[in-house]
Amino acid sequence: MPAAVEAAGAGRDARVELMPSKGLIVAMLAMGGLLTLLGAAGLIAISIGRETGDSLVAMVVVLVMGGALELIVLPMLLSPRPVVVADARGLHYLPRLGKGESFAWSDLAAIGYVRAGKHTGLGLWMRDREAWIATQPGWQQPLLRVGKFLSRSDRRLSVFCTGGAIREFAASVAQRFPVECRE
Repeated sequence: MPAAVEAAGAGRDARVELMPSKGLIVAMLAMGGLLTLLGAAGLIAISIGRETGDSLVAMVVVLVMGGALELIVLPMLLSPRPVVVADARGLHYLPRLGKGESFAWSDLAAIGYVRAGKHTGLGLWMRDREAWIATQPGWQQPLLRVGKFLSRSDRRLSVFCTGGAIREFAASVAQRFPVECRE
């Protein structure tokens, strides 16, 4: 089992966890560091008079973006925790930023790897899509109904993992819990 997927227990007490990819975290930290260095170097160049005008705003934006990226991603490296957990009660989405969600096994028909453009994620397909859509906020319901005609998964969870880790997680969950694995 890859490092991104961890299983514990057996039978009804089984627990499967999807951990963020350390390689992606390190790459994002490097990108944040590079942006921070570029922003700082640009501000130094501006302060000694080599650049003027809009360059100041651009360098401050680059510096802030690099610092923000590092502040968001560094805790993922220093204190790793699962992004998605599957246990006897259901599937639990635990993002570091934003609101988490839980899905009961009786509501889920399938899970699997999904891709939309350059974004990959863990796709969830509901047993009764219309009933699930009705439980979502009113402003989301029209968007979810349009997605139905585009044959997308009912819900896509953003996870900071590689496609292989997502596929392994979905297969492992399908072996232990009453849900199908889809590609």
